Amino acid sequence: MATLVAGAEKKVADARAGGDKWDIHQAEARLRRFSDLLKQWKKPHDPTPVKVRVQVMRLGDMAIVSMPGEPFAEIGVAVKKASPFAITMFCGYSSGEGGDYIPTEAEYTLGGYEVQRAPYGTGAAEKLIRETIALYNDVR
Repeated sequence: MATLVAGAEKKVADARAGGDKWDIHQAEARLRRFSDLLKQWKKPHDPTPVKVRVQVMRLGDMAIVSMPGEPFAEIGVAVKKASPFAITMFCGYSSGEGGDYIPTEAEYTLGGYEVQRAPYGTGAAEKLIRETIALYNDVR
């Protein structure tokens, strides 16, 4: 990650030398992103589980499932597929707390921006799916 920050710093310098405002903006944004990730990675690991509040609301034979952050699409698909309701809407970014990306187990081996940012560990998505499906019984 330090090499990504160094590369981004060079791109900022190059963009400033070129004078194009859009290039400067893009280069500075990339540098902020890599710097933020490096800062996050340098923090000591906090083993405290991250709580995620999931809500299931029922309106007749329709369920609305809401949770914070940006769950990967596979999470929503699994939750909708297991729903006992005729219609199930799955919504991320909807409780105003928690957040960030919620990758699936398979994504951790692939890496990438979303996995690097995620405050959750491997297995979190699968637990989230199980617990959400269990909530259907509470509103059925």
